[in-house]
Amino acid sequence: QTYIGFDLPADMQADLVIFDQLGKMVRQYSGNYSQGYNRVEIAKENLGKGMYYYTLRTADFTATKSMIVLD
Repeated sequence: QTYIGFDLPADMQADLVIFDQLGKMVRQYSGNYSQGYNRVEIAKENLGKGMYYYTLRTADFTATKSMIVLD
């Protein structure tokens, strides 16, 4: 398992969406998160080996990063 962490400036709704290399959505985690540091747990069983992109979306901003899942 791994965790994707993020900081929010205020309490707000956020969506964390994970995409494969082809841009296909693999997983989505939505919730109401608190101000400050938050993290989402990602179970290895939910992702296969390879390169992924994840996007954090809120009403105010969007940020995208990448990650590699190894065996």
